[in-house]
Amino acid sequence: MAAVMPVFGADATPFLAQIAVAVPQAVAAVSGSLTHAGQRDESLLLKTVLTEALGGPVVRPWRVLGVRDGTATILGYSPHDAAALRERLGFATPALQQAVSVVATAPLPTLSAGQRLRFSVRLVPTVRQTGKGEIDAMLYAVRQAPEQAHDRSEIYTQYLTKRLLGATVEAVQLAGARLLPMLRRTATGWAQRTFPVADMSGVLTVEDPGQLTQTLIKGIGRQRGYGFGLVRLEAAH
Repeated sequence: MAAVMPVFGADATPFLAQIAVAVPQAVAAVSGSLTHAGQRDESLLLKTVLTEALGGPVVRPWRVLGVRDGTATILGYSPHDAAALRERLGFATPALQQAVSVVATAPLPTLSAGQRLRFSVRLVPTVRQTGKGEIDAMLYAVRQAPEQAHDRSEIYTQYLTKRLLGATVEAVQLAGARLLPMLRRTATGWAQRTFPVADMSGVLTVEDPGQLTQTLIKGIGRQRGYGFGLVRLEAAH
């Protein structure tokens, strides 16, 4: 099932949202929505918390910056500013309101052609095959050309640069890759699936500011509603 993404107006300024979620309280708050296994799946748990707390998928894509003392710090893109997000939070259950301790936003800075920026992304580099579901981009490349040698870093770099529209990637590094089991809903219930997850970073040059902005608010790769695919930009050194 395709992820439902928030609606950004054509002339609206996207916001970068930072939200703090107390994980133990969040687990208790959504215990009626998730199985015990689902509560232990961080991506599913926090996706459920964000959706129920804010009345829909209004912060996507997003990613977890870190977890400290039981509190997860989440960064994401949203068409709503902090005041609007807090207003939506006011209609959540009391337990969910207590689980969310910080809601802060800042407008996405205006991008300009020729601007050099650092970027980082945690993505799920899979390719959807008609009738066969998703497959790791690395495995897909091997099946397409089994007689050739394949490098995971090179395959994932090609996957990223092909989708990072509106920018030219000058340098990219695969910081790490792993297989991560995730619980996902199916037509008949719940099933555990394993996805590849890659942490990548580098430097890009803005070519088309409008197109790059659309790339940012859409995200890159699969599982974007579950904490993957958010491209974070920072000033270049």
